[in-house]
Amino acid sequence: MKALFWKDVRINRLPLLVGMVFLVAPYVVIALIPDADSRMSFWSRVLMTGGSLGFAGVYITMALLGGNIIATERADRSAEFLAYLPPSKRQILMSKGVLLIGAAAIMIGWNLTAVGLGVVLSDVEWAGKSRELTEALGAVAALGIAAAGTGWCASSMLSSSGGPVGLGLLLPLVVVIGTRVFNYALGWPTDDWLVRTMFAGCVLTGVLLFIVGCVYYLRRVEP
Repeated sequence: MKALFWKDVRINRLPLLVGMVFLVAPYVVIALIPDADSRMSFWSRVLMTGGSLGFAGVYITMALLGGNIIATERADRSAEFLAYLPPSKRQILMSKGVLLIGAAAIMIGWNLTAVGLGVVLSDVEWAGKSRELTEALGAVAALGIAAAGTGWCASSMLSSSGGPVGLGLLLPLVVVIGTRVFNYALGWPTDDWLVRTMFAGCVLTGVLLFIVGCVYYLRRVEP
């Protein structure tokens, strides 16, 4: 199992490298941009703004990693080689799932921690606003979950990573647009309802497609 995991890390090193860049780059960029008009202290501004921008990195990284994690082995034909080795398809799938979910948990946890520290260090009164901030960040994080599930599902079915990555980037945006249309059609135009339904729609989409991808991969016979 350990050998499988490190093999998956090796073949997915580019998406993981992109994720590592997104863990640091937003904070460096914000730190280098002066903002004399900000009411927040330097570290509070860096942590809160950088952490908020970092959630966009979760979305992009999850689309790249989810779309690459299975299909890339078919592209280089290593999937055929793995089919003749002792590890079962369940073990292979579990290794990939641990990598994908672990990467998502690290990125989301890192940025949430940064935003939380920024709130603690802030001189601005956040009483009554923490719930709105948490819900907004949760909705953005849900985009990453939808991107991961979509990419994973498409990657389990296709033989190259380009299509799955593209779908991982596109479908969450379709869900968000559909959520907005759904809200207005039912007369729920408030921001609160939009954020909550967007979160629910993206998480549900990501989880369902992840499950579909798992089932398809386990039943597929590699050529």
